[in-house]
Amino acid sequence: MPTLILDYDYEQFYPGQPRQMFDRLTSPKDYVKLTAATGAQLHYSPMAPQQHCEVVFEWPQETLPGL
Repeated sequence: MPTLILDYDYEQFYPGQPRQMFDRLTSPKDYVKLTAATGAQLHYSPMAPQQHCEVVFEWPQETLPGL
């Protein structure tokens, strides 16, 4: 099953874990780092909800056929 892994600059709850999980997955996968440069830092990017939602909701449409 394809998997999307999100990571954030200044992740305060699970720093480093998203990348570790991505590196260990053997299924098709994508890694997206949301950054302070675009205002999308911190867990779930509270200052950039639109950017976060664009990534989360566009990924299935681009990755999973038939959606």
